[in-house]
Amino acid sequence: MNPYVEVYIAALNRKLNRKLNNGVMHQRVLWLEAAMAVGLLAGAGLARLRRFTAHGWLQGTIVTANALIIAVVMIPAFYRDFGATKVVLVHAIAGTVAELLGLYVVLSAGLGWLPARFRFQNYKPWMRLTLATWLVAVSLGAWTYQTLNGGSAA
Repeated sequence: MNPYVEVYIAALNRKLNRKLNNGVMHQRVLWLEAAMAVGLLAGAGLARLRRFTAHGWLQGTIVTANALIIAVVMIPAFYRDFGATKVVLVHAIAGTVAELLGLYVVLSAGLGWLPARFRFQNYKPWMRLTLATWLVAVSLGAWTYQTLNGGSAA
């Protein structure tokens, strides 16, 4: 690798480490993601109770908030920690799939912004798949946190 690029990346990593306050930010994000997973399960409960408006608002808010967290915290952390362990890559793949599915569900079912030919005909299996993928991604995120930080999030 070009030595100038290595110096630049090292400087970015030092700056990012200072901004993330030595893992405190990652711990907060882990707890926030766990709370959002509970919120998604609560949203699924709202759908079972046929309270679809509340379900849609809750799920849409969580998917949007997660997109912001991914952009601000997770993508920079991925580039910093890439290659540290395979769980980082597996978590990134699962999280990407979960977020893209979530965004697609919100755009298709929640907002109706997609043309009719791209919308779901039966929402239930897609929403269940999205929730399951999201829960796997959150679990992998906890494993990633534990692996990279060598401890629990307590």
